[in-house]
Amino acid sequence: MGCDSTSTLYLTINNGSTSSSSVTSCNSYLWNASTYTASGIYTYSTTTISGCDSTSILHLTINNSSSSSSSITACNSYTWNAATYTTSGIYTYSTTNASGCDSTSTLYLTINNSSSSSSSATACNFYSWNASTYTASGIYTYTSTNASGCDSIAVLNLTIFASPIVTITPSDTVHFCTLNPVTLSANPGMNTYLWSNGATSTSITTLVQGTYTVQVVNSNGCSAISTAPVVLINDSSSDFNADGGIDVDDFLLFAGSYNTFCTCTEDLDNDGSVDIDDFLLFVVSFGSTCN
Repeated sequence: MGCDSTSTLYLTINNGSTSSSSVTSCNSYLWNASTYTASGIYTYSTTTISGCDSTSILHLTINNSSSSSSSITACNSYTWNAATYTTSGIYTYSTTNASGCDSTSTLYLTINNSSSSSSSATACNFYSWNASTYTASGIYTYTSTNASGCDSIAVLNLTIFASPIVTITPSDTVHFCTLNPVTLSANPGMNTYLWSNGATSTSITTLVQGTYTVQVVNSNGCSAISTAPVVLINDSSSDFNADGGIDVDDFLLFAGSYNTFCTCTEDLDNDGSVDIDDFLLFVVSFGSTCN
C-alpha cells in the first residue's frame, strides 16, 4: 500500500566448538569408543547443547611394547636379572623400554645337574687311576664332563700299603758240597710263604742245585719275591797235584786255578801270607777241597 512494513528478526547465533589434545600411549589407545593402534591425527565430531558442531582433534603417538626370548642350558643353576634359578622352566621378566612401554623377556631355561661318585681302593705300592699313578694314601678327585655337559666329580679314597721286604738267608755259603745241605730262610712275620719248590714254610733245606724263589704275602695282602742261587760243588781229593801228599803245592795249584775258595780269600787265616796253614784250614773246615 505504499507504506512502511517492518519485520523484526530475533536472531541467536550459537558457535560450534573445537578442541585438540596430544596423547602418547603404548600399543593402543581407546578414544570416543574407538581403539587406535597407530600414531596419527584423529578427529571426532558431535553436536553441542546448542546444536552446533563440536570437533575434537587427537594428536596420537603410539609406542609399542617390546619382547625378547632366549633359550639357555646351564649346569646346576643360572642367574638371570638378579634371580637365581635351579630348575628348568619358562621364566619372564618385565621392565620398561626406552619408549616407556613394557619390555618383556622370556627365558626358556634347561638346568642340567653335575654328578659325583666315590670309591675306595686299596693297593700295594701304587695305584693307577684316570691316567695318574698315586704312591701315597689320600683322598683324590678327578673332574670330567658327564653326558649332560656338566661336571662329573669322582672321589677316590685310596689306601696304599708297602710291599714287604723279603730276603733269603742261607744257613751257610750258597756254594756247598753234596754232603752239606743248605737251609734257605725267608724273613719271618709274613702271612704266607710260597717257595719255587712248592713249600709253604718259612724255610727250606735242599741238596739240589738251582735258583730258589720265595714269594711272601704280608697282612695287608701285599707280596714280594726274592731269589737265591744254590750252586753244587762236588767233592774231590785235597791232593790236587796227585803227588801223594797234601802240601802247599796243592794249595798253590788250587789258588792259582780259582783265586778264591768259593767266597773266601786265599789267606783263610788272615796272617798275611798264602801257605800250607791256609790249605790245611780249608781241608779241616770242609773235609775236602772242591772242584
